[in-house]
Amino acid sequence: MATEYKILIQTQNACVSQCHCCTQLQVQYKNVMICFEWKDLIGFLQRLDELPPNELYYIINIIDLRCYPAVNLGVSASAMCLTFSEVEEFRAILSRACLKMDLEMIFRKSIHDN
Repeated sequence: MATEYKILIQTQNACVSQCHCCTQLQVQYKNVMICFEWKDLIGFLQRLDELPPNELYYIINIIDLRCYPAVNLGVSASAMCLTFSEVEEFRAILSRACLKMDLEMIFRKSIHDN
């Protein structure tokens, strides 16, 4: 049975959806798809907040398995290359999705330990 996801945010360039049974999020931004657990998304947003302002472009590491030789996916590292405006758009989309999840957890009385 396929897992069902509820759309939290949908724009021309992005879609953020949440699994119905847990706090896993699927984030699609332009041509990149990333899945996060709730607390990992918070950490990723904090990394975006720490980027230096007004750079021409940013390379944002998504996964780095070079230190884990036992893991063999055929890809040892992955990153996103975004312009300043794309980073701002991506951060805003992820922040809005987090706010929606927060509100939903409050109304369901199931606050996550973030």
